[in-house]
Amino acid sequence: MRAMTRTHDQPDSALWILCPPYRDLLPVKHLDALDAHPRLTRGAAVVWQLRSGDWGANYRMVRDRPPGVALIMILPPAQSLDSVSRLLDAAEQCRPHSVLPHHPHPTPGDLRTALRRLPEDLPTEFMDYLTWRGLGVDQDTRRIVRRIVELSAEL
Repeated sequence: MRAMTRTHDQPDSALWILCPPYRDLLPVKHLDALDAHPRLTRGAAVVWQLRSGDWGANYRMVRDRPPGVALIMILPPAQSLDSVSRLLDAAEQCRPHSVLPHHPHPTPGDLRTALRRLPEDLPTEFMDYLTWRGLGVDQDTRRIVRRIVELSAEL
């Protein structure tokens, strides 16, 4: 497995794209639009390393990322966290696939492992995802979808 490389003359990015076969982290420039990124394809994930200070543009890009693109949030160091409520709001609004503790230089292998994690309650996460994307459904439909997902493991 190759490790991600960074050059000393290139500033560290707070956003990366991790795309199949999950060997490299590709930095996203601050002003890039995620939905126009050429490597943001099926199976890709956005990796957001939160840092103290203004999350502004990164927060909006991550929150409004294309449907189906996983998000891995990497927490800032505890001593630099200026607002826990802001962090919780970011997690609630951005719906990460995984939230990882602070690590200054995450490796693609570690992030790949987080992506492979199975949800604890797939039917609930599926319905939450539909609601988050604006596809609200009534209670009867929720029960039917939940049952379909539960039975799919047996079939």
